[in-house]
Amino acid sequence: MFFEGKQDKYVQYLMLLVDAGRLVFIAYLQKLLAKQEESLAKLLLDKRELLQENLTSQEMKTLCLDENPNTDMESWDMSVLGSVILTVFGSSIKRKKRDAIKCIKKVWKNYASTATEVVDRERFLHCEEDLVSALRSLSGSDEYEKIEELIERYRSPMEDDGNNVSYFEKLERHGVKMARIEDEYKGNS
Repeated sequence: MFFEGKQDKYVQYLMLLVDAGRLVFIAYLQKLLAKQEESLAKLLLDKRELLQENLTSQEMKTLCLDENPNTDMESWDMSVLGSVILTVFGSSIKRKKRDAIKCIKKVWKNYASTATEVVDRERFLHCEEDLVSALRSLSGSDEYEKIEELIERYRSPMEDDGNNVSYFEKLERHGVKMARIEDEYKGNS
């Protein structure tokens, strides 16, 4: 089959994006919050107008910016995490970190189109390296080892035990609908 082996690389790329991306975003946001005197809820409410200007309606819906905002970062997707970091703390973040956040957000936004890159090994490796570089750049000393472990795990060959299907199902149970490589190719043919 044409996609044999390529589906695994795509799934590993998505696993790295979701697992490592969420890890670095949440850890980085927690570090930024630790330097604040205010709670996340108060910061979100104080920055409500700025957030409304910079976030999509779906992202705003996730945050529920009423009197009791959703501060459960585990329930936020990658887009919300990155957008909150950049909007609330953007001016205080060093350029290299800001660029890494933007890169991870862009990868999240465009992950489905990356499926078309997987057939061209060089172009796909470039996409993967951009993601790995951004993850390493954003990770702090506390999560660096875990990030490296995830990078190594997702670069290693997958055992054919149906993990890619169960991973997609796991993501969908958490409200994250991910395009499979076959779906993306059907849409482009």
